[in-house]
Amino acid sequence: MPVKPHAAHFETIGWFGAMLILAAHICISFRLIEVGPLYQAISITGATLLAWDAFFHRAKPAAWLNVVYATIALIALLRILTSALQ
Repeated sequence: MPVKPHAAHFETIGWFGAMLILAAHICISFRLIEVGPLYQAISITGATLLAWDAFFHRAKPAAWLNVVYATIALIALLRILTSALQ
């Protein structure tokens, strides 16, 4: 069954999001970066892309998990940036 062109775009977006989250996790696990703005930004981007792909494929549990993940990362990023300004 051929994949529709727009579906292929969402697959690519989803895979890119998964790679970003995996890369962020690897970097934290091996202490290549600290938990800070870069880690949170990568997490927000990866989770948002995965959520977008999951909503497209109507995978609601995965979509909402990634929305929550991105929201947590966004709140953490805002707290980091706010504390840096004080």
